[in-house]
Amino acid sequence: MGSANSEPCTPPRKLSMSLSCLTLIMELMASPSNSEYRFMLRPSRVWRLNSRQSDFENVKAIYDWLTTNVRYDKATAYSQDTYLVKEHAYYLEGVFLDHCAVCDGKAKACALLLGMIGIPCYRTTGINGSADHAWNFVQLDGKW
Repeated sequence: MGSANSEPCTPPRKLSMSLSCLTLIMELMASPSNSEYRFMLRPSRVWRLNSRQSDFENVKAIYDWLTTNVRYDKATAYSQDTYLVKEHAYYLEGVFLDHCAVCDGKAKACALLLGMIGIPCYRTTGINGSADHAWNFVQLDGKW
């Protein structure tokens, strides 16, 4: 997925270790006091998704939001330090809290959001050239 801009990512926000990102997303979506997060996370608000749009239009809206609003974390992606796999950039926290992630974080977020609106999607990983990469397969009109 493309990059929102080329600015470096800011340090990740700290979360309680007992609170998973998915639980956090669900709680923030349900809480009227977190309007900033509701805007970022609720598909019907963020991407104006509705049943009158085609699945393709809804997939494109989610893809466009991810590529426009989530910066690619080059520092983490190109680092030789193996401890960085624990960074938010590889997980939903990077996408939804920090707006900065590597391909794996973006692919996980895409799969989650498409699943939330009932579009079949799965994340896969492999080698792209000489580098590790993650991407999504999406089913549209019965075809993958």
